[in-house]
Amino acid sequence: DALNLIEISGTDRVGRPIVWITGRHLPAVGLDLERIKWYLYRVLHEVAEEQDFVVVYYHTEATWEENSPGVRWIRNSYEEVPLRLKSNLKRFFVVHPGLHLRALMTVLAPFASGGFWDKLEYVDRVEFLWEDIDRFQCVTPKFVEEHDRELETQPLMDYGVYADPMSSAAVHEMTGGNLMNLLGVGPGRYPSSRS
Repeated sequence: DALNLIEISGTDRVGRPIVWITGRHLPAVGLDLERIKWYLYRVLHEVAEEQDFVVVYYHTEATWEENSPGVRWIRNSYEEVPLRLKSNLKRFFVVHPGLHLRALMTVLAPFASGGFWDKLEYVDRVEFLWEDIDRFQCVTPKFVEEHDRELETQPLMDYGVYADPMSSAAVHEMTGGNLMNLLGVGPGRYPSSRS
């Protein structure tokens, strides 16, 4: 795998093989996405056709512009995954999901089975995987570890959005604690579309 996109290594605490996928290594442009899709299917088929498995997807530093093949490709690829693989997938961890990925997953919700959503788990820090995967089984790229260390200095917020404490204090000071003041909106009033 010249892209370092996918690796099979270790097992979770239940003994299921782990498929590690690094989103930052998926170039959205310049490669034949059909070849990448079939490569992923082949690798998953080798490990998971006859046994349960888990996926850990690192979304760390992946961007829409550089690493997303697009909603249509993702939807079509998911729909083409053989039913046996879908049922053998027991957990799907998304590390460092961010708001954009969560929004994308919401858009894709109608196309995925209800069972998939029971398997999906957003993980804001690598250490939160250790409940399900022994830390010594984790295949964690260096840039993911560095990102995790960076996050240690920031307050953890809902939905994987990390706030800069200075920005939060500045917004609070500007608005008197009420965001609607910043928009010039009082109780019962709405922002005007006029300039």
